[in-house]
Amino acid sequence: MLSRSIPISGETAANLVQKLYGLHAIDVKILNGFRDANFYIKSKNGDEFVLKIMNTAQTKAPNQTVALIQMLQYLNEQDGIAVPKPVRTTNGTFHDIKEITYDNQISNTGESITAASTTSGSHLVRLQSFLPGTVFHDIPGENVPSGFYYQLGESIANLQKSLMECPVRLPEVPLEADEGNLMNLPKLRDLLQFVNDAEHRQVLSNIVTEFEEIVLTNLHNLRASVIHGDINTENVVVSGLNSDRGIHLAFIDFDEANEAYLVFDLAIALAYFTCFNKGRDMFEICREILRGYTSNFYIADAEKRVLKTCICARFAQSMLLGWSIYARDPAKTYALDVYRNGWSVLEKFRQVTDLWNKVFTGTTAIDQSTL
Repeated sequence: MLSRSIPISGETAANLVQKLYGLHAIDVKILNGFRDANFYIKSKNGDEFVLKIMNTAQTKAPNQTVALIQMLQYLNEQDGIAVPKPVRTTNGTFHDIKEITYDNQISNTGESITAASTTSGSHLVRLQSFLPGTVFHDIPGENVPSGFYYQLGESIANLQKSLMECPVRLPEVPLEADEGNLMNLPKLRDLLQFVNDAEHRQVLSNIVTEFEEIVLTNLHNLRASVIHGDINTENVVVSGLNSDRGIHLAFIDFDEANEAYLVFDLAIALAYFTCFNKGRDMFEICREILRGYTSNFYIADAEKRVLKTCICARFAQSMLLGWSIYARDPAKTYALDVYRNGWSVLEKFRQVTDLWNKVFTGTTAIDQSTL
């Protein structure tokens, strides 16, 4: 999946890192980005970075970016957690807002095409370290390391425990800049009109209602925290695939981070890693992730009761946003990836009466909140 929501060329990206960070880029590649423009940058001295050019809505909410950078700085100080490290500009700041000229055409291979430039816009620009490895989405099913899902669960638990202690508070932002926040699912009802299958449209509508009735009415029973907000198969980097020392996992793209509930991060991860399951049984994936998670953290009973609803809610949210993007621009077929790959998975989740009997068989998960 390679998307270019903001038509910016590699040449423009290279000029930005030169002007803002004093870096001479010798290699520039377009990276995946659902709403933003992301670039891999390799400097003349061999250092690697990711340049992020944020969309208009997020540019209008710079306080969110300031808090996000502070959160990443905090996580970089924690043991056993790998996340990108923010990089300062030559002026000593961690971000800047620049008027950027757009390019008419951007090749889908990541190379810019010479074309007359047209309009421009103001965008928030920031740079962070590049974490080497392979995003899980790009690893063939036969190459998925043994024990990966268990280790993923452990890593999510470690991240959550650190975020629970994080002193940084994330400000509220407008819906258009925070539509990926699971709390905002009910506000996306208007997007149901874009779903072209009437039966599927009704299912998604029912899920929104269930989320309101089962989850939103029980928020007082759930543990609140800063969360990553988008732990998906493209935001987990796996390194050491060919090493005898084992693999290492890193989390990237914290742009959807928000003040919410721990169970949301777990549900989001379970939704995406079962949607793109690489031929593995979806419930076996759930079981392994949860085994790893509960090996050093706990899931409260109230969280268990709403987890399945939250998983289905994330599917609904991704599908509604995807359909709305596709409706505006049918060329963006990538927007329907979750719908195409995940509808059958969503149906299986909804058919399971007791998710926990299915996925916790043989685990030793304990609700330690009562100990």
